Amino acid sequence: MVSFPRVDPHRRPVGPRSDPHHPGLPIARPMSPVKQVACPQCGVRVEWTPASKYRPFCSERCKLIDLGAWASESYRIPLAEPTESEDPAGPEGGAPAPPGRRSG
Repeated sequence: MVSFPRVDPHRRPVGPRSDPHHPGLPIARPMSPVKQVACPQCGVRVEWTPASKYRPFCSERCKLIDLGAWASESYRIPLAEPTESEDPAGPEGGAPAPPGRRSG
C-alpha cells in the first residue's frame, strides 16, 4: 500500500510569494509599463516588445529606408582627428621607426 503525506488544509504557505488573503496563491505583481522608443527614421513611438516585428523601427518601410541609407553610404562614421602628440605623417613621413621594429 502506498501512503501519501497528509496535507493540512488550514496550513498557510510560508514565504514572501504567498498572498495572506488567498493562501497558496502567488502574489500578483503589477505589470511594468511597456517601454516605448522613437522610430529612428520617422519618430513614431514604438513599443519595445518581442511582438514589435521591426523594432526599433515602426514598419518595414522605415527599416528599408534606413538600410538603403547605409548601403548608399549616406551614413558615415567620422574619422578621429590626430592629436598634437601624434605625428600626422607617421613612420613613413621621415620619423624614425619605433624601437624593436626594422624600417623598410
